[in-house]
Amino acid sequence: MALYGELEHPARPVFDLLLQFAVSQDGALHAEKYYQTVTEEFATRRTAFRWNHLVGLARVTASEFGWPAPGHEAATELLKS
Repeated sequence: MALYGELEHPARPVFDLLLQFAVSQDGALHAEKYYQTVTEEFATRRTAFRWNHLVGLARVTASEFGWPAPGHEAATELLKS
């Protein structure tokens, strides 16, 4: 992830990917709120430090994997109707 940023690739596709997991997985750090915080920090930090926040978000997201968020499945089903 850090290398991806160093190569100056766009951040939006990474945020979009991680958002899918921020709303579907549950973690001790409250994934959705942390995602929002990192999005805001990324936008306001100096370029040299922006990707540190995104790397942290990726790590937190990885640690949440396998712990489905309560209510996510039911909400997904309701949205299909």
